[in-house]
Amino acid sequence: MVQDCISMSEQNTQPGIDIPRCTLVDDLGELWENSSFTDCCLVVAGQEFRAHKAILAARSPVFRAMFEHDMEESRKNHIEIHDLEPEVFKAMMGFITPGRNLTSTTWQMLCLQLLTV
Repeated sequence: MVQDCISMSEQNTQPGIDIPRCTLVDDLGELWENSSFTDCCLVVAGQEFRAHKAILAARSPVFRAMFEHDMEESRKNHIEIHDLEPEVFKAMMGFITPGRNLTSTTWQMLCLQLLTV
């Protein structure tokens, strides 16, 4: 009779690969903050904000409709926004743009301004 004996010691069976943290949301937010690779301009009370059509369309049904149809704003890549203060618009864009968190004070200011529109 032949007998085999196998002895296994405790080993860490986790793979030795470090999976990097996903930074997509932060990266997209940084594109907005730095106005990098923008393809449209939003004008609020004379102040220009550079933005990305793809992000605007993905986050807002109003912008999506504007860009999907043959509207003047889509052709010219220039959008005039009336009845908003630049600070409120910037806060709204902070909500639309991935990765940006708004403070409660900013939320209150944004809501009050939007209610008056």
